[in-house]
Amino acid sequence: MLKGATTLALTLASPDLATNADHRSLASDVRVLVCDDPATTVRELMPVWQALPPSQAVTIAAPAFSPDIIDVLQANLSAGTRLVQALLGDGDARRQLAELTGTTPQPRFELQAGGVPPTALGHASVIAASSKDTQVVV
Repeated sequence: MLKGATTLALTLASPDLATNADHRSLASDVRVLVCDDPATTVRELMPVWQALPPSQAVTIAAPAFSPDIIDVLQANLSAGTRLVQALLGDGDARRQLAELTGTTPQPRFELQAGGVPPTALGHASVIAASSKDTQVVV
């Protein structure tokens, strides 16, 4: 348990996205995108990723992720290009993450239109995600 963390019912979308030997993904100084709808294409997420420096960790919470997105995230993680945590959870858990990190859930049409600027993303000091839950320190 991280000191001062809030535990949420969000889980890592794939065990292959873990960054630690204990099967967790740990990110610090994280920008947070909360999606209202399932993330179905990489194209929906590209404007957000491209608007941030490659060294910036990003956490995306959604009700579901397409296998293509998980594959791209795994490739980026393996290459050391960008740390992106993909978290799964219901609407209540995603809303809690949004409230904690100072953002609002974004609908798919905003993502598809490229209408989510970096200023609309939330922020957390640390996010530790596993197959069981997610801990957030703001």
